[in-house]
Amino acid sequence: MIPLKRDKGPSDKKNYRFLKAEVSEVSEDSPLLGSVLPGDFLLEINGIPPRDIIDYLILQDDEKIDLLLERKGKEYRVKIAKEEGFPLGLSFRDPLFDGVITCRNNCIFCFVDQLPPGLRPSLYLKDDDYRLSFLEGNFITLTGLPKWELKRICSLRLSPLYYSLHSTDADLRDYMMGTKSSRRSLQDLRHLMREGIEIHLQVVLCPGVNDGRMLEMTFQEVLDRYPAASLGVVPVGLTKFNSNLRYPIAPVEAEHAQDVLEIVERFQRISLRKRGKRFFFAADEFYLMLGETFPGGEEYEGYPQLENGIGLSRKFIDAFRAEGRRRGAPSPEREVTILTGKLGEEVLRIAWEEAGFPSASNLRVRSLRNIFLGESITVSGLISGTDIIKGLEGESMTRGCVIIPENMLREGLFLDGMTLEEVSSRLGKPILPVPVNGKTLVDILHKANNLNGDMRCYR
Repeated sequence: MIPLKRDKGPSDKKNYRFLKAEVSEVSEDSPLLGSVLPGDFLLEINGIPPRDIIDYLILQDDEKIDLLLERKGKEYRVKIAKEEGFPLGLSFRDPLFDGVITCRNNCIFCFVDQLPPGLRPSLYLKDDDYRLSFLEGNFITLTGLPKWELKRICSLRLSPLYYSLHSTDADLRDYMMGTKSSRRSLQDLRHLMREGIEIHLQVVLCPGVNDGRMLEMTFQEVLDRYPAASLGVVPVGLTKFNSNLRYPIAPVEAEHAQDVLEIVERFQRISLRKRGKRFFFAADEFYLMLGETFPGGEEYEGYPQLENGIGLSRKFIDAFRAEGRRRGAPSPEREVTILTGKLGEEVLRIAWEEAGFPSASNLRVRSLRNIFLGESITVSGLISGTDIIKGLEGESMTRGCVIIPENMLREGLFLDGMTLEEVSSRLGKPILPVPVNGKTLVDILHKANNLNGDMRCYR
C-alpha cells in the first residue's frame, strides 16, 4: 500500500518537459474520460511533475485535481473535483516517466554482455532502478544511488525490494561487479532494512568465485547482520557468447549443485532456530541438475523468491496435480505437442507422474535445444523462434496443436525478434502460448479436442 505522502526530492518544475508520461489508456469510469486522450502527455498534477507511476498514484488522490497536459505539442489544462482517493483512471505507456536508472556495474557474469548483436534494443538495457524492483521484482544493486533517492524509498515505503548481494565481502563483491562502491552499497542496504523496507536478496553463484566457503561466510553474515526477508541462490547463466565477459567463469556442474544444496539446507536449519523461518532457498535448477526431489510447497514459506524463479517448479507441479486429480487425466484425441526447454520437460514429467496420469498416446513433450544462445541454456523462457523452427525441422506437423509457455515471448516477440506469426507460418501450424501454470495446462489439455485452427477458442 503506497501511503498518501509525497517526497518531492530534487524535482525541478522547469524540467518537466523532459518527462515522458504518455497516456496509453483512459478507463471507462475515469472522471477524465473525453478530456484526456491516449497519446497525450501528462506534465503536472497540482503543479508537480510526476517522475513515475508511483508519483502519479500518490498525487491523484487529492479531491481537487489540476492537470497540465500536452497534446500534439500544445499544452492544455483539465481541472476536476472528485472524491478523495478515487482514481483518475489513466494508464501509461511506461511506468517511469524520467527514464530508467541504468546499471553502473561491470559484472563478471552479466547476461546482457553475453547476448549476440542485432537483437531488439530493449534486451541490451541494463537497468538498476529501484522503482522497477518495487513494481516488477527486478533485482538491483543500489550502486551509486543518491542519498535523496534512498530517502524517497524510505519515505514512500517502497517495499518489497529485490537486491543482488552475491557476497557480503565488499572486496569480493567489488571484484564480481566491477565497482568500488560495495561498502557504501552494503551500508545503504542495511539502512533500508533498519527503516523497515522488506528486502529479498539474491546470490548468483559463480564456481570458484563466491561458492563454497565464501557462500557459507555470506550466509552467516546475512544471518548475523542483515535482517532481510529471504535469500535465493541461482546458478550463473552462460551463453555461447560468454567469451565477451571479462572473467572466464566456469559453468555450474553437478558437484557445485550438491554443495549448494547442502549449504542451503544446513543454513535453513540454523535460520529456523534463530529466525523461525528457513530464509535461504536454492534455485530449481540445482535440484533438477541432481535429479533431487523439490522441497514441498510449505517449505518455500509463501514463495518469497518466486520472482527469481525459485519454487516455480514446485508451484507448477502442485497446481497440475491438484487440477488433474479434480478433473482426471486428459486424453486428447488430436495430437498435442508441448514445446519447452530441457528443464521444463523434466518438470512436466514430474508433474505428470505426481498426478498419477497414465501415458497419453497423442500427447508429446518436446525439449528444444537452445541453438541460439547455446545448449548450456536450458530454461524455456530463453528459447528463440529459430530454436523452435530448427528443433521441428523435417517433422510432420499436419495435425493437432502446438503449445508453448508464454514466457518464450516478450512484447510479442521471441528472443531473436521473430514473431509468433512468423514461427507459426514456418511450421505450417498455429501455436498457442499459455501461462506457466499447472492448472491452466491441465485445462488446455482437456479442451485440446475443441481448439480450432487459430486457437482463438481457448479462454
